Amino acid sequence: MTRRGRHIVLVGLGVAAAVLLAAGWLVGTTPGSTWLLERALSLAPVKVTVERVEGRLADRFVLHGLRTAWQENALAIDELTLDWSPWSLPSRTLNISRLALRGLTLQLVPPAEPSTPATPRKLAWPSLPGWLEPWRIHVDALHLEDLRLARPSADDLHAERLSAALRLEEGRVFIDKFEGVGAGRRLHADLELGLKAAGLKGRLALVAADDSEMESLALGVDLTNAEGEGLVAGPVQATAGLPGWPDLRLDGRIKLTEERLDLTALKISRSDATGTVAGWLALGWTSPDLRGEGELEVQQWSHGTAPDEAVTVNGQLSGGGTIDAHHGRFDLRVTGNSWREGRLAGGWSGERSSLRAAIERGQWLGGELSGNLLAAWGERTEATIQLAARRLDPARLAADWNGSVNLKADIGLTLDADDTK
Repeated sequence: MTRRGRHIVLVGLGVAAAVLLAAGWLVGTTPGSTWLLERALSLAPVKVTVERVEGRLADRFVLHGLRTAWQENALAIDELTLDWSPWSLPSRTLNISRLALRGLTLQLVPPAEPSTPATPRKLAWPSLPGWLEPWRIHVDALHLEDLRLARPSADDLHAERLSAALRLEEGRVFIDKFEGVGAGRRLHADLELGLKAAGLKGRLALVAADDSEMESLALGVDLTNAEGEGLVAGPVQATAGLPGWPDLRLDGRIKLTEERLDLTALKISRSDATGTVAGWLALGWTSPDLRGEGELEVQQWSHGTAPDEAVTVNGQLSGGGTIDAHHGRFDLRVTGNSWREGRLAGGWSGERSSLRAAIERGQWLGGELSGNLLAAWGERTEATIQLAARRLDPARLAADWNGSVNLKADIGLTLDADDTK
């Protein structure tokens, strides 16, 4: 090798060594990591500040006092800790041993309502950005402590802590051993979300944070994408429990499309096997307002255990519309001892702040009932009730009451907002 060639090799080795030393200083020391983070944050589209940095980017670092704001929104994190390994990044794998955030406060101000009429909305299943598809991401332990969502026109939402293990593999997101604690409740979940091939399966359970006896809720789904079934479809199961009441179970089939959600083959049953509710429900969102509809049939739904107090309900309920214009029909029959037996059949319609209902066919005490209800609420709640009864048998209330009763009644009720406090 000539002298010139040796010089070129030596210079190249020197440059390579300098680059390695600089890279080692940047990711392997606290001053270098601080400098690199500051340069990276300065390139962000919004201003991001950090009070103090501990550790190094090569394995573990801690950010204290992370703050950012955009428009009228703001995010503050008292402490962010990241234990990770950057050495697997060349193979498109991100391994994080532990990601912990403490004292996270998010302030969101909802955007102003558009002045132009809303266009019909269509739902799309979430998908991965193209550049992220070949990546594998593993978060062995995610911990969030003292989370708060600040809302200007409502009370803040607060969660004491959240924890989970997260994985992104082959277009699927896995959320394992999720636990969230807040408002006296504890939420457990294990979920799998398909992004490349649409799907959602898993189970959630909501119980008391102190494991005491109280209301509980569990939900399980297994939704997949099938030809002709919209975005996803599949079975759903749910159970609910209240202290002193039989547990409720819901079984059905969900179908989610771009325009609506259908719950068919719906069946609600009780743990004491006394009655069911069956039917279907649907929710659509192509119009500016959400629109719901459904039909339910009540079969042998019982209440009460003492023979002289037990009642059984059978009948049908149906309805539909938006919050500004809704309507429905009802026909419910109650069987039981003495005065507890009766029937109410009719219809109702309403708007956001008013309701009208009519009893078209009613039975009670062996006689006939009819009537109307008109109610409106806002700063003042007003209600007018008109009832008419024919040939009621008072002996069903008390054995020594004889005769037949006919009556008409007009009842008016007014309640100011201050009276409800």
